[in-house]
Amino acid sequence: ENCGKSSGVFNPEKLLWPNHHYIKQSDPQRLAALINPFLKEHGIDAEGDKRLPEIVKTLRERAKTLKEMAGQALFYFKETIEYEEKAHKKYLTPEALPLFETLLQRLRGLNGFNEAMLQELFNLVLAENGVALGKLAQPVRVALTGSTVSPGIFEMMAAMGRDLCLKRLEQAVSFISCNQK
Repeated sequence: ENCGKSSGVFNPEKLLWPNHHYIKQSDPQRLAALINPFLKEHGIDAEGDKRLPEIVKTLRERAKTLKEMAGQALFYFKETIEYEEKAHKKYLTPEALPLFETLLQRLRGLNGFNEAMLQELFNLVLAENGVALGKLAQPVRVALTGSTVSPGIFEMMAAMGRDLCLKRLEQAVSFISCNQK
């Protein structure tokens, strides 16, 4: 008499929560090994990429599945970035150009490349130009990822590495300069 007469319902959405929980708690080295087959589905061979554990760290807070994480990681491995139209129209503007050029100059001269150094560098550029973090971080995010959505800017840049960050920021400067005319 205390049992319901209707049959139980299997809800796969409810299974995503424990999956997400275990992804967040997992060792980045282990996740890096587990994500490789899903990256290969996207044509990316990240086997032996030393950045992968750091990349996984930036993505594990938001990913509910390894397949989802692999999809979110694609921007880390692409040679060139395609900007979302709405994002580039709003953030890759002529007003952002001087900030990009200052940031590029400072990044080239930076000894080391980690989250703390990047945050300090951003704060310096912001103070020199009298702008808020959003005026620099969002355009940089779009330049690096092509989107307005990504992991935290400093952790993402550190995981991406100096060379790729510089390359993408230079591409953004070129993009802005070409679209200015």
